[in-house]
Amino acid sequence: MRVLLLFFAALGQIVSANAAPTLAVYTHSEGEILPLDAFQSIIWHELQHSLEHNALFVDRLDVRTVDLMRRNRLTSLLEMHVTWKVDVIRLQNGGVVGGYFPTIETTEWSISGQKLEAQTKWQTVGNVSLFQVKEGPTNEYIAIPELALQNAVDVALQPVEAPTWKHQSAGLNVPVAILADEEYRAFYGDDWKKTAQLRIARANAILEPTGIHLDIERFEGWRSKDSRRSSLSKLLDNMAVVPRRDPREIRVGFTQQTQLAAGLQRNIEDVGRAHLPGRDLIIADQALAPGHKAKWDIAEEGVVIAHEVLHAFGIPHQNQPFRLMAGSKTGTVHRLSESTIALAKSAVSARYTHWDRVAALNILSNTASQHLQNSWDQINYIADNLNYGPGVPAPGTLQPSTLSALTNLALGHFYLRMAKENPGGAINLARGALVHSESALKTKPNWVPASQLREAVQNFQETTIPESILHLSETNESGGACNSISGFRASSPTCD
Repeated sequence: MRVLLLFFAALGQIVSANAAPTLAVYTHSEGEILPLDAFQSIIWHELQHSLEHNALFVDRLDVRTVDLMRRNRLTSLLEMHVTWKVDVIRLQNGGVVGGYFPTIETTEWSISGQKLEAQTKWQTVGNVSLFQVKEGPTNEYIAIPELALQNAVDVALQPVEAPTWKHQSAGLNVPVAILADEEYRAFYGDDWKKTAQLRIARANAILEPTGIHLDIERFEGWRSKDSRRSSLSKLLDNMAVVPRRDPREIRVGFTQQTQLAAGLQRNIEDVGRAHLPGRDLIIADQALAPGHKAKWDIAEEGVVIAHEVLHAFGIPHQNQPFRLMAGSKTGTVHRLSESTIALAKSAVSARYTHWDRVAALNILSNTASQHLQNSWDQINYIADNLNYGPGVPAPGTLQPSTLSALTNLALGHFYLRMAKENPGGAINLARGALVHSESALKTKPNWVPASQLREAVQNFQETTIPESILHLSETNESGGACNSISGFRASSPTCD
């Protein structure tokens, strides 16, 4: 169904004085209309848009908060308290519709000695944000509390002045190419590059704790398949065949070949896709989505870009609501879990800084064993991040007995995939896979994933490699094309 945004009434605001510059924020709420995480994420994104700063959220107003603020060179704090009330709107057709609207009490506190003292206070009264459903059994109206809160926070933070300094954290530049389809470029005209840059900048703000900084190196157009019903997975595959200039770059594609306007409730898979792990991701432009508002398009797409970039680094969905890598879309979030940060740091380090393959293998394997539960996730995270970085060593290069069971399992699976995709080197690759699977079983006897790998390799050898070629290869152990397989690529699954 298609929806039309209608705003009713204007936001009211009472301001007693201008607030001093501050980025420390203490939040609390009455009622369970929206979780506190959602309130904080809206504040975070609004501060990014208005002041280009992050928020330091605290959970109390006491001496510990004062110490934390001083360590972060902050002298003042915003306390924001949201309450929800119900309002009934009378429509022009005589009908009525009800919904929740927020009121935000904002107090500015400043440090005085070892405590915080209140300096000024203001109130922002929000409004009900209604959408009219234009298609369906009835022309109904829907109240959206999240959008009502976005509008109220926008006004509530207007008195806050931008600090004169910015925190600059060290990060690792990840080369990025922006690809935009013809519909995207036509929609934004001469501003399409600037539009994409704003979204990448928001993603960088979200990714800051991981040390990842997406560094745009070039822009180019690509021609997507002309169908509004094209799935993002198909469009991602369509973009992936575009010749790649730099094997180590992450390519971010923007498209308007979507049906975002078809529904109000959207999941994360509706707005982004990436190969897991991989080097390509695609983003559906939010300008076609219900409730289009330019600055929140930037926030929404920044979240999706950050989410999909981490998929490209091999990080799967995690069962942690209101965190960036949650499997379901739970609003315009900004927080990352500790496990996501650890996995991201190891992956980007292995791809872009560890030219010693053994060192890269060790860091990937250790992090995967601590923060990933699923064996396939561990295998893909280790092998593909190594492949996209310094490259996977050829079979026989590493001594299996010196590697962990998980590292042997990851290498074995990678060699088997390469054997299936590269018949010319299948013999040595399959042998390498078998050696590493058996080494994993020596370390962890009866380990099911390793037993399954060994069985798969044996079946591959028996059914795919002719016996005459197998015997011939025994007299030639040079490995041929398999001496370096870092340029080969196994197929990657897509992930939303």
